[in-house]
Amino acid sequence: MSRRISASVGKGGENNPDDVKIVQTLLNSFAKDGNLTKLKVDSKCGNKTESAIATFQKNLLSVRPDSKIDPRNITFSALNAGPKALHHYSKLQKPAGEKAKPRVIGKTLGVNKKILNLLNEVSAHYDTPIKVTSGLRTPQQQAQVM
Repeated sequence: MSRRISASVGKGGENNPDDVKIVQTLLNSFAKDGNLTKLKVDSKCGNKTESAIATFQKNLLSVRPDSKIDPRNITFSALNAGPKALHHYSKLQKPAGEKAKPRVIGKTLGVNKKILNLLNEVSAHYDTPIKVTSGLRTPQQQAQVM
């Protein structure tokens, strides 16, 4: 079920109690998979709620955290979509002016695109680049390395 908030929640936001309650509830749905501390759903936007928003933005969306959620931004869309859909949002482009982190670096020539996509997802999940030390090898080359 898609939820809606009427105004911004978080640092410098309007923080309407009903909206804060929705955001806190949605953030809690990511507590286990997103390594977030579960919030007390009290409809009050304090330091813990702002910190949870920032952690969600940084670690799960890989965007520059601003500790604020607006009704029509990527953070609220990702929260609303739920933990199972998060991989879609983590692949979106960074905001203008923010450089995308290289996720898979090194010798990727000849590596199957499906494998590179999988490596990118793993890298995004753990928020660390993966270095490929060798690309495509013949069976004989692989035997020599082993």
